[in-house]
Amino acid sequence: MPIVERGEDLQHGVEVRPSVAVELEWLLHSALREDFRAHHPALHALYEVQRPDLLEVVRATWADEGQVAKSPMYGAFTELVLVAHHGGVLFGDDASALLAELPDLCASVPSSAKDWPLAAETSEDRRIALQRLSRLRRSAEVRRRFVDTVRRVWDAASGAWEAEGRAAVADTVAAKQTMLAKGAGWRDLVRSSPHFGENAERVVAALAPQGEIVVVPAYFAHLGLLYDLPGCVVLGIRADEPGHAARERNEQLSRRLRALSDPTRLAIVDSLRTRPRTITELAQRFGLAQPTVSNHVKLLRDAGIVAETREATRRNLVVDPEISKALLEDLARLLGAAAPPASPSSP
Repeated sequence: MPIVERGEDLQHGVEVRPSVAVELEWLLHSALREDFRAHHPALHALYEVQRPDLLEVVRATWADEGQVAKSPMYGAFTELVLVAHHGGVLFGDDASALLAELPDLCASVPSSAKDWPLAAETSEDRRIALQRLSRLRRSAEVRRRFVDTVRRVWDAASGAWEAEGRAAVADTVAAKQTMLAKGAGWRDLVRSSPHFGENAERVVAALAPQGEIVVVPAYFAHLGLLYDLPGCVVLGIRADEPGHAARERNEQLSRRLRALSDPTRLAIVDSLRTRPRTITELAQRFGLAQPTVSNHVKLLRDAGIVAETREATRRNLVVDPEISKALLEDLARLLGAAAPPASPSSP
């Protein structure tokens, strides 16, 4: 049951709901935003590893818009959220109703400014969204292309949604509803997302007395999302990752950091970085017994940091050439920082 906030905004109900339409907006938008894909493991896996062909499919959906494509919002698929709201299928975690009704909804969606004030958008972004709605309503070919793109992207992403996304969203919805039950307001629910600010305050203040504020945790979200729709304001936030998924994703990084936590093993890696060496050579270099060096090397090898190569009868140890890049990227992701650029290769 929706939980209605009664406190700082007495005239407005506040709800927390999932939205497959919002998930799809993020999925489609991310195909045109490399930064979104780089900072979200599921988006990276979808577009860069599993289905890179979908990047061109999404890009081609509105490729004939010409000059519109130069807008910063070209990559957003606001029209999908508007169509879903028009059909009453904006909220929910099951894609079947939205996908089944999408062709008919696209053919009947209104497209005038009086139907969609979209006061939170710039005039150019509003123009793009309304123009797309008009084209969807008037052209069967545009509808076919749009619906085909949406369905193909969801088919590709549904595995990640069922494996982790649905549970992540459900957990976040439950946590936010608990906050509401304890007296939290909509500002408290979106406090972790710094992408609303005065714009959200402005559209909430303009919301009709019986309007609703709906907070939508989304698994595929990159940042925050704000829509002022007839009768409601939608505040999209990123769903919290389930604890078990976070542990599994960071397990390899943890092993590598443990392997590098010993100064002798760090010195071995530093030595191997300059050239391959055998265990005997490492033992001589550091004045250690060979069994001691072998134990250190085993830990480094088990963590994927060091590998063994053969050169005739010689068994050399080398550092994986990709390990430093991967380790820096994992640390940057974990700490929310940008990874330093790789050093240029020597000619």
